[in-house]
Amino acid sequence: MMNVYFDNAATTQTDDDVLEYSKSIINMYYGNPSSIHLEGRKTKVLIEESRNIIAKLLHANPSEIIFTSSATEAINIGILGFVLKNKEVQNVIVSPLEHYAVLNTINFLKRYFNINVDYLNIDTNGEPDVNHIEELLSCKPKSLLCLMHANNETGSLIPLKDITNVCLKNNAFLFCDTVQTIAKYDIDFQKSNISMAAGSAHKFHGIKGIGFLFKSDNILIERIINGGAQERNIRSGTENTLGIATMAQTMQIAFDNLKHNQDYIASLKRYFVSKLNENFEHHIEFNANSDNKGLYNIVNVSFKVSINNETFLELLDINNVAASSGSACSSGSNKKSHVIDILRKGDNYPTVRFSFSKYNTVDEIDYVIETLKKIIAKFPIT
Repeated sequence: MMNVYFDNAATTQTDDDVLEYSKSIINMYYGNPSSIHLEGRKTKVLIEESRNIIAKLLHANPSEIIFTSSATEAINIGILGFVLKNKEVQNVIVSPLEHYAVLNTINFLKRYFNINVDYLNIDTNGEPDVNHIEELLSCKPKSLLCLMHANNETGSLIPLKDITNVCLKNNAFLFCDTVQTIAKYDIDFQKSNISMAAGSAHKFHGIKGIGFLFKSDNILIERIINGGAQERNIRSGTENTLGIATMAQTMQIAFDNLKHNQDYIASLKRYFVSKLNENFEHHIEFNANSDNKGLYNIVNVSFKVSINNETFLELLDINNVAASSGSACSSGSNKKSHVIDILRKGDNYPTVRFSFSKYNTVDEIDYVIETLKKIIAKFPIT
């Protein structure tokens, strides 16, 4: 029985070269980067070299990269810190399809700081209504708009340039969750006019426990983690040297192979979609046009069968196929997600997100198709 991992939007296999590199980091860079002795200074230099690498790849200034323990932490620091520092910003605009790290952070602001929240209109593909954004911002300038670059469940991409132009026109600020697109696309943070963004290494073959906040130099935020003055007095705590150094290396590897990986993974998606259509035309529905639009590594599909989401995923797992129904960060993630509930208006079809990486193969896709044939044959819709 083949082992197939098609849950790369949740996390990715650590790059082989990064695993080897991490051993040397652990052995050679053990000093506290805040210490003034040689071992501390050596570690500090490594951290700043890593920051420079990441900043260059993202077309940002090194001063705009703040290291965090995760994208969730970066989102909390960015959104909370921005609103607490900029008292004139009393309105937040957000899509109802955002990751819970964003939605729950905004709910916290609404509950404890009386911040007004407007939820955007979205179309049947989960894409935000740009006209609605303009309408809201024209009435409420200096708002904070929170939108993910690509939805982590359906892969839908926002029209980033159109949205940032609307923000500039209305003197608004954009926080962009770029977790699913960092190191998959070449995003120019300088030209994009994004105010803040979040990323996480384990989404692009790095190790877990390290992420970053991009904060434009002209944006001021209040620190919400108190302690020392690390990370420009924004994120206190001894830096994760191993995570930072390996994240820089992982990102460099990804960008060195960007076009090749894009083409290869996109070809896997096309092949998978063609096989799904060929074998299950009357038993499937693709969500948010994920069969031909959006991220090149995500296919989100609902199956017209007589079992629930949890059972469907368990049957895949029994056959050694790892996939998911939505964000792994959500409580009860084996159940249908809030994203799919909104897009599908509460129907009961099990929905699965299949997400690919450079390590996947056509043979794995063929195996998954055969597994799906068995499940659908045994539990056809009644």
